Amino acid sequence: MIYVYAITEASSAGTSVRGIDARPVSFITCGELVAACSEHERKPEASEEALVEHESVVEALMRSGT
Repeated sequence: MIYVYAITEASSAGTSVRGIDARPVSFITCGELVAACSEHERKPEASEEALVEHESVVEALMRSGT
């Protein structure tokens, strides 16, 4: 399963960060936009910890681009 954290500009694609369950965040490019995502065997559990991990990825992306 691919879990998407955010859609952002390509300038954020070099950001090195870990997401939910400490999975590495990778970037799928489409023109000038990229999807920041991580791969999981199954859908991540909805929990407070997962919410904090998701927000950490979004904040890292915001520091590196729009």
